[in-house]
Amino acid sequence: MHRSSGNFRYMCFEGMGEWVEEVHDDERGLYCTALAFLQLLYGSLARLARFYRKPQTHLTLVILSQFFVYAYRDLYPLATFSKIPLDYASEGRLLYLHVAILLIVGVVIPLCRHRYHLRPLQPENEDDKREEIEILPSVLSLVTYTFLDPVILAGYRAPHCALSQDEFPALDHDDRAQVLKKSLRAEKRKNEHIFFLLVRSWWRDLLQLASLLIAHAGVSYVAPLGIERVLSYLEKGPQKDAFQPWFWIAALLVGPVVASIVLQWYIYVATRMVAQIEAALTQLIYERALKMRAGATGSSGADDDTPKQSLNINSILTTDLFNIREARDFLTLAVYIPLHVGLAIVFLYRVLGWSAFVGFAVILALLPLPGFLIPIVTMVATYASYLRTLFSCVYTFRNVL
Repeated sequence: MHRSSGNFRYMCFEGMGEWVEEVHDDERGLYCTALAFLQLLYGSLARLARFYRKPQTHLTLVILSQFFVYAYRDLYPLATFSKIPLDYASEGRLLYLHVAILLIVGVVIPLCRHRYHLRPLQPENEDDKREEIEILPSVLSLVTYTFLDPVILAGYRAPHCALSQDEFPALDHDDRAQVLKKSLRAEKRKNEHIFFLLVRSWWRDLLQLASLLIAHAGVSYVAPLGIERVLSYLEKGPQKDAFQPWFWIAALLVGPVVASIVLQWYIYVATRMVAQIEAALTQLIYERALKMRAGATGSSGADDDTPKQSLNINSILTTDLFNIREARDFLTLAVYIPLHVGLAIVFLYRVLGWSAFVGFAVILALLPLPGFLIPIVTMVATYASYLRTLFSCVYTFRNVL
């Protein structure tokens, strides 16, 4: 049943490839050329950018769709023992040149080229609605943090490694405290808990973090799966529906690299989100404190209430913001750990059989153990601290005698 379903999917993609080939190459090439021409004008015409904001994304998706079809029809069979490329008979050696061009245009160039973003021309002036095009670093530069190289080199060459404020890159418009405060206040509903307000305001970042956790949980098992498949090949030899050994050996390298990149990107997005939340809340708290101070100036009990209000404000700015910063990884408990445990059970069941469920039962049985051990460890640490203090007093008393 599994083999027949795999053959059915392969036949479906084969039919898709034939349908794609029926589309005239001239029409497809003309469409991609038009999108590329719009992309060339995008960097110089702000009016065109407001009319059509994402030409490069649209062009990349069109080229990637063609690349994925060719990859499944002509690259995927190369990694198997029983399948052959479907378009080699019609295109010959030019097939792989075609695939290489699609790979460069659809994957390599989009990762290395600069991105464009529309921002207000004068962010400090709310009445000015004009916009200008801002050049952002490429995706590859963001992933590898090479966009920070000019700042690091400037700090290295500066006297005492100190940079002035003017030498740092300009703060993005969307990261300004005034803009974040307005967006947070616009999302505010009556009698709403602050947690739901933050979730609604930063739902895009939270969705991105959840996607990164899911991707990391899946990619982290590529290397163990590659080892298992290589050992299976050494034990059983080539199988009809199996991948060739070089594919799994490559997976041993690609899997950990991709997992590391995904994890670093998760840290970057989470840190940026927490910084924005702290900036917005700090701005709101200080404005509220100034209004309360101004309103209480004329009242008779202003001096009595000032210490209490200051204590509450200091508590919010220190303890509460610290708790928000430390709770940024709450999606790990809700998304990553259940998915990671589930994938581990599936993988171990494939390798060890029913013994995987025994290990899962042991995990469930030992879940309450940390709760019982923490008070004991705390008591032992407290008692050890008391003994150290007591011995220190005895040693001091002995020296005095």
